[in-house]
Amino acid sequence: MKKSFLVISVLIIVLAFLLSGCAPETSPEPMHVLRSASVPSAIAPVTEIEASLSNRETVLMNADNKVLTISFIFGDRTGIYTGALLNGVPSGYGVFITDNSEGVKWSYTGFFEDGEFNGNGEIFWESGARREGIYKNGSLIDGRIYNDDGILLFEGELGEQEEHTEEFIHFPENLEDPDESSASDEFIRNLSVHFIDAGQADSILILLPNGENMLIDGGESHNAAEIIEYLQSFDVTVIDYLIASHPHSDHIGGLPAIIDATDVLRVYMPRVSHNTVAFENLLLSIHNNEIKIDAAIAGLNVLAVSGLSIDIIGPERDDYNDHNNHSAVLKLIYGNTSFLFMGDAEASSESHIRSDVSADVIKIGHHGSKSSTTDLFLHRVNPSYAVISVGADNQYGHPADEVLSRLNNADIKVYRTDKVGTIVFTSDGENIITDKTPSPYQPDDKG
Repeated sequence: MKKSFLVISVLIIVLAFLLSGCAPETSPEPMHVLRSASVPSAIAPVTEIEASLSNRETVLMNADNKVLTISFIFGDRTGIYTGALLNGVPSGYGVFITDNSEGVKWSYTGFFEDGEFNGNGEIFWESGARREGIYKNGSLIDGRIYNDDGILLFEGELGEQEEHTEEFIHFPENLEDPDESSASDEFIRNLSVHFIDAGQADSILILLPNGENMLIDGGESHNAAEIIEYLQSFDVTVIDYLIASHPHSDHIGGLPAIIDATDVLRVYMPRVSHNTVAFENLLLSIHNNEIKIDAAIAGLNVLAVSGLSIDIIGPERDDYNDHNNHSAVLKLIYGNTSFLFMGDAEASSESHIRSDVSADVIKIGHHGSKSSTTDLFLHRVNPSYAVISVGADNQYGHPADEVLSRLNNADIKVYRTDKVGTIVFTSDGENIITDKTPSPYQPDDKG
């Protein structure tokens, strides 16, 4: 009886995940007019709304590499808008702070389109009340409503509540000489990419220049405690972006414990399931922690600010016969430096990627297996450095000699976790340095 109940519960959660978190026909997409960064799932309530914005909010804005702060008229109200403009009106991610004739202040934080509040967003009142969710033409159509004391009053679909005819009308004199600031001014540290030694498994910690954190994969379940300890050594208590590249246990096995031990704001996963305990445990942990899931598919922008971007560029298709080719492939650009993270993507997925894959550093796909890193793909990437996450003396014969030979012939410096342990690359936007020494090529060297 208990086993049947568990199976039914897991199937319900898997079905809910596939329908709500990953199916575009049932999950409204946020507005990305200027490919702005995704809005966080929750922003702390404000009690005093001011025109000046927090560093986190400012970093999230992108307006053709500029952030504008401009006075606007919104219907019968005036206020300050900070964010992206398109054709002279707010479009993309931004914040509009306003008040009415009675002096009540509130703010709109989220995505605008043609001057109207559309897509993911949140509205905060000075009193503490707020609404958050999916907006259409200024109306909350699916989300949550809280009262002044932060008590949830309603959650679910609302439909369009009213017809909104208000529109933004800019002050021309302010547009002529706007107060401009660069998002790069908000960077508080160098970019550091940590390829954690998880044996024959994958886990990558990325400390972003804007103060946010990303984790790609979490190794096997037995790696979880060590990875959590590693995160804590860098004071990582919040993971802004968690990528589960694909549902194999050597990539997701440790994620449930990591999710439970940290504050994960957003999860990205490919549209593919797996009938394993590791995958079921991951879905249960995500469900229990009430975390939003985004489908990891080519064309999805994860983060975009001036000088810093993260895009999912693969998989391009959803009809692969194996889970490896469903791997989320990410490209990170910081200034004039770039990183490519391949998961376990194999030759088929590599050949279908249409985006620019050129990068300074590549995390080699599938632990250096001969199924990945073709000559043609390596030529497209043209990296200076390659990282292979692999376990010493593993039963799969990884990394393959033909891949090592290919990298050596291309004069690419190779770093292997089985040889040197955890590997850290640091970038200031212009130069890349690493804390380890590359492994010289030796034919048939399996570690």
